[in-house]
Amino acid sequence: MLNLRYIIRETRDGWRRGRLSFLFSVLIMTFLLILVGVIGILSLNTDRIVEVINTRFDIQAFVANTLNEKEISRLGTALRALPGVDSVDFFSKTEAAEQFSREFGEDLFNVVGENPLPSSFLVKLTPDNQTFEHIYEIAEQIQAIDGIEEVVYHEEALRILSGYSSIAKTVQGIVLVFVIIGSLVIIFHNVRLAIMSKQQIIETMKLVGATRRFIRIPYYLQGFVQGILGGIVAFMLLYALVRFINQQVPNFLYVPLSSFFMVIALGGLLGLLASAIAIRRFL
Repeated sequence: MLNLRYIIRETRDGWRRGRLSFLFSVLIMTFLLILVGVIGILSLNTDRIVEVINTRFDIQAFVANTLNEKEISRLGTALRALPGVDSVDFFSKTEAAEQFSREFGEDLFNVVGENPLPSSFLVKLTPDNQTFEHIYEIAEQIQAIDGIEEVVYHEEALRILSGYSSIAKTVQGIVLVFVIIGSLVIIFHNVRLAIMSKQQIIETMKLVGATRRFIRIPYYLQGFVQGILGGIVAFMLLYALVRFINQQVPNFLYVPLSSFFMVIALGGLLGLLASAIAIRRFL
């Protein structure tokens, strides 16, 4: 009990003596963790948007007009056998003309005198294959099948979306490295100052038989609490920001509650790590 009381008192005294540096460290940690949180939210929702849009980018395979019903049926079987294909729906020339009439409000046959639209297959992919790379690969395989005249999918849009998703992940990685380094430096220097300010007391404690672990624990707690406090403030601000945005635009951002708690955990982990580095070097 005496040891616990001493540890708590020393930790509290360390905060009081370095009140300004402690507050500065917490504020910097908060800013850096908010930065990570914002990038993480953008990355998470970019992936979600890409995934949702990819599910709507089905592949349409147009059939050559020279094929008969039996050949078209074989073509459908070949398409369903392709790896990554979830379902295949056939649209006849008549159905294509009816859809044209519904969308453009006039009878196609009255415009051109005959039905020029080809039959087609609408190919839907399994969830695991709804990425630009897989869609492109399967589209190439479909194009190579005899009887398929043309394959249509939103290649450019998919390429742009995939590019933005990759950029978001790269930026998140860079920011995360920046935050880790910045957090370690800030807390490292704060713990170092706390150790230096009590160097004589520490030496006296060593002479009277205090263990290294006993001496070090308050400094571990100082760094840990700085990180946790920074994480809690970042948590509250990020949560308020996401809630405000979703009130303005309903369901615009999707952020699991566990992601907010990860910000707090990251702050505590960085605080402990920075303390450990400073203690190992100066104590």
